[in-house]
Amino acid sequence: MNKINYSIVPCTENYFEQVIKGIEIMQLDNRELKMNDFWVALVENSILAGFGRIRKYTNAAEVCSVGVFEKYRNNGIGKSIIQQLIYNFTIIQKNTLPIYVVTIIPKYFEKLGFEIIKEASYPKEIYDKWLYCVSELPVPEEYVIMRFNHLSPNL
Repeated sequence: MNKINYSIVPCTENYFEQVIKGIEIMQLDNRELKMNDFWVALVENSILAGFGRIRKYTNAAEVCSVGVFEKYRNNGIGKSIIQQLIYNFTIIQKNTLPIYVVTIIPKYFEKLGFEIIKEASYPKEIYDKWLYCVSELPVPEEYVIMRFNHLSPNL
């Protein structure tokens, strides 16, 4: 399969409705959706292939609601979205809040510079997200909490 060309850009009103539908289809976190939190991946400059956001809390931030439509998976789109989210949040916005993710695919996020946090030293908002996932988004896999290591060379 040939790799596809795509671009990662801030979400616009044109794509936000499709992002919301994608979140519903993929059964991702659909709470507090704000268009300006999202970045999207576009193929052929106009077709939505994926999306993701960073949700900002008082004491932390969270990569969440990241999804790539099945047709476009395995092309590096998810990785590019997450890298753009983190770059925009930390470098462009100069935000120093720790970044977390609650996930069932820790090996994927380890490659992107995240580390599993086993101790209960994460902010309440992140623990609440973990509780939400366990109770509202049940899957056979175990949810883990991970924190982004800003010193990672993977960004």
